[in-house]
Amino acid sequence: MTKTKVDTIVNGADTSLYMLDKPKLYSSEKFNIITVGVLGKRKGYYDLIQCASKLVDRGINNINFIFLGGGEIDVFKKLIKDKKLNNIISIYDNVSNEEKIRLLQESHLFILPTYNEGQPISIIEAMCCGLPIISTKVGAIPELIMSKNGYLIEPGDLDDLTNGIIK
Repeated sequence: MTKTKVDTIVNGADTSLYMLDKPKLYSSEKFNIITVGVLGKRKGYYDLIQCASKLVDRGINNINFIFLGGGEIDVFKKLIKDKKLNNIISIYDNVSNEEKIRLLQESHLFILPTYNEGQPISIIEAMCCGLPIISTKVGAIPELIMSKNGYLIEPGDLDDLTNGIIK
């Protein structure tokens, strides 16, 4: 049997595109929670909508969820409307890279409650903006997120996801 040397090439980002020249100033009185990815079940976005509903049920209304990405846009818009979450969840589809970076920079927290992942660029980009991260213990995410920069949960654990946001 021949041994083959394998090198891992990790994802990266040009940090100069994401860094702010001055301290972060938030333009919103609401707590902005952003997620970036294709809207669908695999990324855990249905869980995030349930989590948003739980937060509202607990009387936490000073939040603003920003869903950034394509996918099942119409399905999600209908679900958000049916759950009466239009005032706290916004969906952005097809934005420029500059707009994505601006939204990341104006956010307080990044969440990716994914069920299946490799090493997501979206988490790396959020980290470049200095955001704390809540994500799941799948793929290479545990290699990126430690207790000092984020919080890891099991996929589908809505209670832990909700409590992580509150924390």
